[in-house]
Amino acid sequence: MYRNTSVKIMFEVQCKAECASLTTPEDVEVLTVTEGKDKTFTCRIGGASPEPEVKLRLNGTSTTDPSVRKVSTSVASQSGETLCRPRKYDRYSPLTTTQFGYSPDRRHDGKFVYCSARNSKMGINDEVTSNKIRLIVQYGPIGKDIAFKPDGAFYTVQESESVTVTCFTDCNPSCTYAWAYQDKVIVYGSRLFLPAATRLEAGYYKCTARNPGNGVTAERFLKLRVQYGSLSTGAAIGIGLAAGVVVASVVAVLICCVVRRKTQRRNRKRSDSEKHT
Repeated sequence: MYRNTSVKIMFEVQCKAECASLTTPEDVEVLTVTEGKDKTFTCRIGGASPEPEVKLRLNGTSTTDPSVRKVSTSVASQSGETLCRPRKYDRYSPLTTTQFGYSPDRRHDGKFVYCSARNSKMGINDEVTSNKIRLIVQYGPIGKDIAFKPDGAFYTVQESESVTVTCFTDCNPSCTYAWAYQDKVIVYGSRLFLPAATRLEAGYYKCTARNPGNGVTAERFLKLRVQYGSLSTGAAIGIGLAAGVVVASVVAVLICCVVRRKTQRRNRKRSDSEKHT
């Protein structure tokens, strides 16, 4: 007597990756990003089975950049028009969707980002790459990177001397600058100029740098010290009075000497006339 038996055989269809596509929410070919502000890229791979090895690359690097991390991966069957052949309808063409998180860095400015995929389980090393998206990375300013020329955060000048200080930092696009004194903007620009510093202009000055692209601002303070005569008005008056007294005393002594000499001459003349008589 024979029994009907059935054996389940599992088949795994292996196919190499056929195409790749990289997109962002903005769907642009040139993407402007801000340094340190995370961005999401979506890479879609068509035709690969089993799940391929997917990477997000920057300018042809052989490995992914540390600023890139894989967020999620999902595999599904395409329905309708396929990714690789838009005019072909295929319900069984696999589609792998991988999302990457990317933290922009200023060294990536001007570089291209794209994704790649290969099915290493098949022993096939042929790699497919996606379209490329050019990066424009906006960065700066950072407070600790703001510098002054001449260098230093403390300046000492003599009263009536001129003061010229330039504020600058690394930004993309170039930053705009403003100088403030006692919380009031006194200069729009990177150059602070005081033609003849006075004691009333001593104190703290603040340089604020602003990135016009991303709106980020940073600031740094400069302290100005103005040196002037150390004597107070009262002391100066006292010294003046003392000098006047000394001058008057000298004049009085001279007058006394002159009067004494004249008196002595008169007495001599009188004595001589009496002798002749």
